[in-house]
Parts: sequence; C-alpha cells; structure tokens
Amino acid sequence: MIQQPQPVTAAIDRKYHMDRQGKLCECGCGQPAPIATRTSPRYGTVKGQPQRFILGHRWRITDWWTHFRAEDRGYKTPCHIWTGHINKATGYGFLRRSPLHRLIYERACGPLAKGMEPDHLCRVRACMRLDHLEAVTHRENCQRSPLIGRALKARKGAA
Repeated sequence: MIQQPQPVTAAIDRKYHMDRQGKLCECGCGQPAPIATRTSPRYGTVKGQPQRFILGHRWRITDWWTHFRAEDRGYKTPCHIWTGHINKATGYGFLRRSPLHRLIYERACGPLAKGMEPDHLCRVRACMRLDHLEAVTHRENCQRSPLIGRALKARKGAA
C-alpha cells in the first residue's frame, strides 16, 4: 500500500507547533495550540508561549462553567471572573453571543420573569458566581448602580 505524502506546509506547521510547546487546544479538538506572537495581559497570552485555544475554538468548550478565576473584589465572597469573551464596551462576560450572567441565572433558577434581570450584587460585571446574582427589576438595578443610582438620587433631591 502506497502512503500518500502529507502536504509540506501541514507537516512543517505540525512540527513547528509540537516542537515549540507540545500543548493541544483546550476545546478538545486535539489540534496543536498556536504560539502567541505577542504578550497580552487582557487575553492572558505571553509571547512565545502556547495559547489556550485555536482562533474560533473557544466557543466549542462544553464545560464553560469551569472557565473562571476566583478573585477577591471586595465582596463577602470571592468573585468568579469569566476568562472567556468579555465585551469591551460593557464589561459583561459573553458566551455564544449571550450575556453569561443571564445564562447562569436562568440555568440554575429557571427563566426570568417578565421585567426582571439578573443584578450583580458584587458590582463586578464579569463575575459569574451564582450567589452574587439576584433577579431584580431594571429600575432597582439602576438604583443600585454606583454611577446611575447617584445621578437618580441627585435628580430627586434637586427637584
């Protein structure tokens, strides 16, 4: 049986990745993880070290609830900070285009009632710890906010 030769680029690419690190993508696909081309504290990469995922593979993880780091952010218990995608504009963690805090709350407590939304008691938007979330109305959520709540109270006092 004659064995088909592998394309040269694939063989070089596999050798490059495996010789430099020997680490596989954490999504479970079995492919070698790429080497970071630059250091980025935001994404947790160090130049020359293996990345955690191949581009586009992060969404494949099925054990998404294990992807957090515990940090003391001044609340009673440590926050579980999401290590996946965090929206730059809002600071909320997202999984497959859905706000993570909403997914976690609904998975544990059932669907939210109409007009209710999960509120972070710890005030950390990237926190995914269930006991730091509480279902409240949008108005109450805004009043609890350190920035918006102050503005609402000041407006009421001035009127």
